[in-house]
Amino acid sequence: NLTVSGVKHVISTPTALESQSLVLAFGGPDIFFARMSPSKGFDLLPESFNRALLSAVVVGLAVVVIVVNSMSKKKVVKQGWM
Repeated sequence: NLTVSGVKHVISTPTALESQSLVLAFGGPDIFFARMSPSKGFDLLPESFNRALLSAVVVGLAVVVIVVNSMSKKKVVKQGWM
Protein backbone atom coordinates (compact mmCIF):
# COMPACT_ATOMS: atom_id res chain seq x y z
CA ASN A 1 0.00 0.00 0.00
CA LEU A 2 1.56 3.29 -1.12
CA THR A 3 0.73 6.77 0.16
CA VAL A 4 1.67 9.90 -1.78
CA SER A 5 1.60 13.07 0.33
CA GLY A 6 0.37 16.45 -0.86
CA VAL A 7 -0.85 15.47 -4.31
CA LYS A 8 -2.00 18.52 -6.25
CA HIS A 9 -2.03 17.13 -9.79
CA VAL A 10 -2.81 13.75 -11.34
CA ILE A 11 -2.15 13.22 -15.03
CA SER A 12 -3.26 10.12 -16.91
CA THR A 13 -2.64 9.24 -20.55
CA PRO A 14 -3.31 6.15 -22.70
CA THR A 15 -0.51 4.05 -24.15
CA ALA A 16 -0.16 2.37 -27.52
CA LEU A 17 -0.90 -0.94 -25.80
CA GLU A 18 -4.52 -1.85 -25.22
CA SER A 19 -5.93 -1.58 -21.70
CA GLN A 20 -2.97 0.28 -20.27
CA SER A 21 -2.46 3.86 -19.20
CA LEU A 22 0.28 5.93 -17.57
CA VAL A 23 -0.47 7.80 -14.34
CA LEU A 24 1.64 10.59 -12.81
CA ALA A 25 0.79 12.15 -9.44
CA PHE A 26 2.80 15.11 -8.14
CA GLY A 27 2.60 18.44 -6.34
CA GLY A 28 3.98 17.77 -2.88
CA PRO A 29 7.24 16.28 -1.66
CA ASP A 30 6.41 12.99 -3.43
CA ILE A 31 6.17 12.06 -7.10
CA PHE A 32 4.37 8.88 -8.15
CA PHE A 33 4.48 7.31 -11.62
CA ALA A 34 2.93 3.99 -12.63
CA ARG A 35 1.81 2.02 -15.65
CA MET A 36 -1.69 0.80 -14.88
CA SER A 37 -3.43 -2.21 -16.38
CA PRO A 38 -6.39 -4.40 -15.39
CA SER A 39 -5.71 -7.27 -13.00
CA LYS A 40 -7.12 -9.83 -15.45
CA GLY A 41 -6.28 -10.19 -19.14
CA PHE A 42 -9.85 -9.72 -20.34
CA ASP A 43 -8.74 -8.69 -23.84
CA LEU A 44 -6.38 -11.62 -24.38
CA LEU A 45 -7.29 -14.93 -26.02
CA PRO A 46 -6.59 -18.03 -23.96
CA GLU A 47 -4.03 -20.57 -25.18
CA SER A 48 -6.85 -23.07 -25.78
CA PHE A 49 -8.62 -20.75 -28.25
CA ASN A 50 -9.50 -22.71 -31.41
CA ARG A 51 -8.08 -20.52 -34.20
CA ALA A 52 -8.64 -23.22 -36.83
CA LEU A 53 -12.37 -23.31 -36.09
CA LEU A 54 -12.59 -19.51 -36.24
CA SER A 55 -10.81 -19.52 -39.62
CA ALA A 56 -13.13 -22.24 -40.95
CA VAL A 57 -16.22 -20.30 -39.83
CA VAL A 58 -14.97 -17.07 -41.47
CA VAL A 59 -14.17 -18.87 -44.75
CA GLY A 60 -17.54 -20.65 -44.65
CA LEU A 61 -19.40 -17.37 -44.14
CA ALA A 62 -17.48 -15.78 -47.02
CA VAL A 63 -18.49 -18.68 -49.31
CA VAL A 64 -22.13 -18.34 -48.22
CA VAL A 65 -22.07 -14.59 -48.96
CA ILE A 66 -20.61 -15.18 -52.43
CA VAL A 67 -23.17 -17.90 -53.27
CA VAL A 68 -26.13 -15.88 -52.00
CA ASN A 69 -24.92 -12.80 -53.91
CA SER A 70 -24.70 -14.86 -57.12
CA MET A 71 -28.18 -16.31 -56.56
CA SER A 72 -29.57 -12.82 -55.95
CA LYS A 73 -28.10 -11.48 -59.19
CA LYS A 74 -29.55 -14.41 -61.17
CA LYS A 75 -32.97 -13.84 -59.60
CA VAL A 76 -32.92 -10.14 -60.50
CA VAL A 77 -32.04 -10.95 -64.14
CA LYS A 78 -34.76 -13.64 -64.26
CA GLN A 79 -37.38 -11.23 -62.89
CA GLY A 80 -36.36 -8.67 -65.49
CA TRP A 81 -37.42 -11.05 -68.27
CA MET A 82 -40.89 -11.69 -66.80
